[in-house]
Amino acid sequence: MTRETTAATTSLVVAEPDPINVAAGQRLKEARKLQGLSQQKLAQRLGITFQQIQKYERGANRMTADRMFNLSRVLQVPVSYFFQDFEQPDTDHLSLSSRELDLVTDYRVLTDAERDRVFQLVRAIRNSRAQADEAVGQGGLPEGSTPKPALSAAGD
Repeated sequence: MTRETTAATTSLVVAEPDPINVAAGQRLKEARKLQGLSQQKLAQRLGITFQQIQKYERGANRMTADRMFNLSRVLQVPVSYFFQDFEQPDTDHLSLSSRELDLVTDYRVLTDAERDRVFQLVRAIRNSRAQADEAVGQGGLPEGSTPKPALSAAGD
C-alpha cells in the first residue's frame, strides 16, 4: 500500500500484486502442500511468521533471493521451481563463453595505451568485415574473402 496525499485528502492506494509474485506465491503454496506443511510449520522452519508466508503465497510481498533459496531447501525443490512455466527472456546474448571471459580478464590488465591499440585493432577488423559484406552484396569480392584490415600508423 502506498499513501497519496493531496491538499484536501489523504487516501490509501492499494497496488495490485505483480503477476510474477502471484505466480511464484502459488508455486510456494503448491510446494508447501506437497510437503504436507502448514503455513505455521513452514514459517517456524524459516524463523518467520505464518502471516509472512500468507503474504508470499498471495503475492502481496516479494520473496527475496535469500528467502527463496531457504524456501527451496526446506521444500526440497530447486529455486527455479518458483519460476516454472514463466516465459524466460532470451539471455544468450548476455552470457560469455570462457574464451570471451579470458579475453575480458586479459584486457583489464592492459595499460590504457595497450587497450587503445586492442580497441583499434578490433574496430579495424569489424570495419573490414562490414566492407567485405558490402562488397559481396555488390558483387565486388568473392564469397568468404575479406579485405585486409587497415591499421593506423600508431598500430605499427
